[in-house]
Amino acid sequence: MRRSALFRNFAPLQILLVAVAACVPLLLLGSNWLLQREFDENRALRNATSATFETRYTLEQLLKLHLDLETAERGFIISRNAAFLAPYNEAEGRISAVLEQLGSTRELKEEEPLYRRLVVESRNKRAFAGQMVTLIKEGRDDEARRAVASGQGKLFMDRIRALVAQIDTLRQEQLRARLEASERDSRHLRRTTIGLHTAVLFLLFIAALLGMRINSARTVALSRMRESNERQSAIFDSADDGMMLLDASGRIRSLNPAVTKMFGYAEDDMRGRAVGMLFKEAPREEDVAAFLRTLALDPTRSRLRHVREFEGETSAGTHFPVEVALSTVPGETQRSFLAVIRDITKRKQVEQMKSEFVSVVSHELRTPLTSIAGSLGLLAGGAAGELPERARKLIGIAQANSARLVRLINDILDIEKIEAGKMTFDIKPVPLASLLEQCAQGNAGFAAEYGVQIVVEPVAAGVAVMADEDRLIQVITNLLSNAIKFSPEGEAVRITVVPGELAHRISVAGLGPGIPDPFRSRIFQKFAQADASDTRQKGGTGLGLSIVAEIVSRLKGEVSFDSVAGEGATFHVDLPAAPKQ
Repeated sequence: MRRSALFRNFAPLQILLVAVAACVPLLLLGSNWLLQREFDENRALRNATSATFETRYTLEQLLKLHLDLETAERGFIISRNAAFLAPYNEAEGRISAVLEQLGSTRELKEEEPLYRRLVVESRNKRAFAGQMVTLIKEGRDDEARRAVASGQGKLFMDRIRALVAQIDTLRQEQLRARLEASERDSRHLRRTTIGLHTAVLFLLFIAALLGMRINSARTVALSRMRESNERQSAIFDSADDGMMLLDASGRIRSLNPAVTKMFGYAEDDMRGRAVGMLFKEAPREEDVAAFLRTLALDPTRSRLRHVREFEGETSAGTHFPVEVALSTVPGETQRSFLAVIRDITKRKQVEQMKSEFVSVVSHELRTPLTSIAGSLGLLAGGAAGELPERARKLIGIAQANSARLVRLINDILDIEKIEAGKMTFDIKPVPLASLLEQCAQGNAGFAAEYGVQIVVEPVAAGVAVMADEDRLIQVITNLLSNAIKFSPEGEAVRITVVPGELAHRISVAGLGPGIPDPFRSRIFQKFAQADASDTRQKGGTGLGLSIVAEIVSRLKGEVSFDSVAGEGATFHVDLPAAPKQ
């Protein structure tokens, strides 16, 4: 109780401290963002100032070039000295480039019409000057002087000056507005930054107070944690089962004394080595690492203990059966896995004794039961003469129950053969169309007893699976028997095949009560029954689906089912596709 109360009081303080600690960097980030924005604004202001001065310089250049053009033109008109044409041609050649440079730096919409007019007036001025030079070269001096005296060239030049002045004024006004806006933003930034820094200082003060309160609680929690770790270490070291911590590559990080006792190695000889050293058939390190990686990435699987059986190998080379349970270790910064190893030699011996006992009893019972069932069948068929009605009913009951016992014994023997590895499988391509038709015909009489039909949906030509034909017939027969017994009278059990690229799916669907949710996880276990009374009424042994699962597994396939309570069930058998001929 005291410990629970401690953590209940400790948790809100931690949450509050985390909240305060989270707010501090957010405020600092906000302050940093404001400062960065100020830096960006200053940079943009500097660029704008530089662009304005560059534009003013370009405008001065443009105006000077037009003045040089006009001066050279008039000097040539007055003196007819060809030396004036050199500055004239230079100015004429540079004006277009300067105009293009000025056009590339336009920023304001108001500049666009002024710039277009400036281009037109510059073109007019240069055309007029070119015309005057041409007249002088042709000896039409009087005509050139009269044109100059008309003031047309001066008018063009005055317009150029006015347009240059307007563009320059616009740029200066724009720069002045940006300077004023920047000053306002700077004042606002200073106030906001001071507020943020004040809030940060306040939060740091609160965090310090919380830290002082948490420190004492943390000291107690760490003390309790040390006690818990010591208890866990004691359990780890004293456990009868071997326990090992593995890293992500499957190498042994730590182990308890039970492992060294079980396998006969010294602890130092095992630490840091691959776990495969403990098994007769050691898996490859890359396969172990891949499996552990898959286990760690799957949150649904990582919470479970994965149990498998292996053949262990001691340091002396002797072998014994072991069961390995593997699970992830939560809370580790470096991914770790707990492997629990249990010596199951005694359990295997008990299972072997049980198996031999069941096998002997089953074999000893099957022969007399078969004989009894046959004799009862002969009696029911009138081999000993006509029987009274009451005797005939009793014989029929006895015959049905003896037949049921024979089926149960056969199923038990099949399970024992499969688990002992004594059931042989002749794997070869098996065409599904003919096999399914054979199964339907073989179970037609049984279906008729329940008033149920068997419908085989058309199977595509050439669809075949890799399987043992007799065992596959046994699988389909068991599924059909199940579906027939639980389907309502007048309904149909359907067999369908869905071909795939690597595997083909055989589905047996029947209507009926379906499979209850609590029963689904153990439906393929031996003697599993959803409703024992109903199963006895239907004549089931509880081994049929277990046999199906075992056979399909050894055929390298998978068995699954879909079911909705009250709407029946569909069982699926996925088997490897046979190579196409």
